[in-house]
Amino acid sequence: MILGLLFACMSAQTMEPPMDDCTVRINAGDPIQPHFADGAVICLGPGKHMGPLPIAHSVTLRGEKDTIVEAAGKGPVLSVAANKLEVTVQGLTLRDGYAEFGSGMLVEGMSRVNIEDCVFDGNRQAKGGATGLGVRRGIVVVKNSSFSATDDVGVNNIAQVEFHQCAIAGKLGV
Repeated sequence: MILGLLFACMSAQTMEPPMDDCTVRINAGDPIQPHFADGAVICLGPGKHMGPLPIAHSVTLRGEKDTIVEAAGKGPVLSVAANKLEVTVQGLTLRDGYAEFGSGMLVEGMSRVNIEDCVFDGNRQAKGGATGLGVRRGIVVVKNSSFSATDDVGVNNIAQVEFHQCAIAGKLGV
């Protein structure tokens, strides 16, 4: 097992990401999945967007202020299982995911995932751990994000994870 972890989390301050380079803008309640394509910058308007959303393309998923993606207890809110992807997730609140591992976001593929200015809150586990973020494989960089007391972070298998200016109120399991 190869495992790397850089932990430099401090207080998280949510910054609103830029919205000027969007390839598509999606209003709350409209489907997101049909817009996934390599290179897409998908901008989500404020309000609730429904998951779960498996990500199988190199995309940027960006939220305006008060943008929530929730899975209604039907799996991880976001998941990356494919290899060789470049995925960026910015400015989202990920909540109401339900899975054995990685209920808020699950990274299983050998991909690079950047998480910026996100909030993990209100995700639940079937059993196991990592209700907020679960990383089994790949390279994940988390910046300026927060994890509630019930949304812990789990890293195992072949993974490299870095945290910069984050707030983790729950557990960090390695």
